[in-house]
Amino acid sequence: MTITKFTLTHVASNPAIIWDVAELVKGSIKWETDIEFAAGALSFSIYVGNNDYSRGFHPSNGDIVDFHWDNKKVFYGRVFKVSTDEKEIFQVTAYDNLRYLKGEDALVFPVSTARQRFERIMKICQLPYKVVSDTTYKVKAEVCDGDTYFNMMKKAIEDIKKATGNEYFLRTNYNVVEFAQTTATRTKLLIDENSTMTSWSFDFSADELYNVVKVVKTDSESKSFTSSTAAWQDSIHRYGRLSKVEKAETDMNQAQMDAKANQLLRELSNETNELTLEAIGTLNVRAGNRFFFSINSNFLKDLIKNEHEVLAKSVTHVFDEASWTMQIKARLL
Repeated sequence: MTITKFTLTHVASNPAIIWDVAELVKGSIKWETDIEFAAGALSFSIYVGNNDYSRGFHPSNGDIVDFHWDNKKVFYGRVFKVSTDEKEIFQVTAYDNLRYLKGEDALVFPVSTARQRFERIMKICQLPYKVVSDTTYKVKAEVCDGDTYFNMMKKAIEDIKKATGNEYFLRTNYNVVEFAQTTATRTKLLIDENSTMTSWSFDFSADELYNVVKVVKTDSESKSFTSSTAAWQDSIHRYGRLSKVEKAETDMNQAQMDAKANQLLRELSNETNELTLEAIGTLNVRAGNRFFFSINSNFLKDLIKNEHEVLAKSVTHVFDEASWTMQIKARLL
């Protein structure tokens, strides 16, 4: 396996100049993806010798990067960072099309689905896109003044999860921005100690756990104060009292506040877990993909089922001449 295409297109020239940099790469190429509203990144170093300088080549911000590995399209984006030193080696960082969702805007959204908001933002940013998974849940109307496109989508996606339990995310598939539900990204891939995995570790945390949730509403005109509290006594006995306060919308009645308190308690009363594993690289795993994981561990046998399914939260692929590896941070499902 090796690089089968690696070009930089210098769009500042007229006409644009396309440079083949596959033979100029020094060291490894790192490709990072993350479902937490962040652009995918490709980082690499290239040596620009005298022959290339004489032809007028050097990497520049705004250059289009097109990277294929083993005849498969991996990354398409633009250079945003360039640095060099006395050795004439350039360190380059490019981001995929999700980078443009860091842009800010002032938009008014009517009551609409997250898909409708996604499509509107994609058209404003003039980006190729695909709706992998649809949703019928309608998010309340909202005024976004000076907010990033990422935050606009984040609010809608979080509202869907709170109301329905369904989890959506954004990612770039080569040059196409996708809106997808995690149930649509399942693969049959199994990573275990007998196949491609080289190491693993687990982290369990109660830092974000709450077992008492109070939903409160204050009426400034009547100076009244109402609240609803939900608590899990078994959890309080185990961890101690860990409380969370959430403000209710002004039009909520008591029954709705009770429902919201119980919903938040269900969401917040569990420990978080993170699996980190190293394995031989495969393009079947990138942020947002689901796959199966299996280990032999007496300590974790009650938690990890045989071939347990996990969701990749972030993935870093490292390509070089000698090997192709990946580090995955995942969550048990």
